[in-house]
Amino acid sequence: ATDPPPSAGGGGDDVQSTTSNEEHTAEEFEAAQRDATMTYLFLCALIWPFIDSYWLTSLSLLLLLPDRAVDKKRLIAATQSIGETLYFEGQLDLYEAISKDTVGNALRQFEAWGIIQRVEVAGAPPGLQPVRLSREYRSRHMVERLIFKIARYKKRSQAYRSRRFRATSGLTNDVLDAIHTVSTCAFLQD
Repeated sequence: ATDPPPSAGGGGDDVQSTTSNEEHTAEEFEAAQRDATMTYLFLCALIWPFIDSYWLTSLSLLLLLPDRAVDKKRLIAATQSIGETLYFEGQLDLYEAISKDTVGNALRQFEAWGIIQRVEVAGAPPGLQPVRLSREYRSRHMVERLIFKIARYKKRSQAYRSRRFRATSGLTNDVLDAIHTVSTCAFLQD
């Protein structure tokens, strides 16, 4: 069985329908891209406050150097104070990252990961939960390494990206700026 011969002028109809299908496919592709971008941005908006909270909590671990034990409630309060300072300086965009609950969750996760550990204190009052850095993280290098590792997933601050902010701050790296802020301010009062 042989194929029937093409009819005169029939080939143009096939080209026309193919072009129409390609245009339709291109429009569908662009719509799918827009939908995917919107979904991605929505999911990022859900996750960014948690990433910022973990980053903020990792910054507060600098307060535990070199081998300092601090009650978990005091560390959470100090972390919130650091967060407010960074927020109002424009280094942290999402105020939700300062939440007591998310900071507490970050500390629990850091404990599960072996970054911090509980300290047993004989005769301590009930409710006191002192924590300190685990042996592996008792160096500034290791804490800063953790800070930078989490910062890779962090949304860059809108205010920090502005030229005016960078010109007045003198530094050009938001992570180094934040480390400097934590290192030079007394967030834990003894």
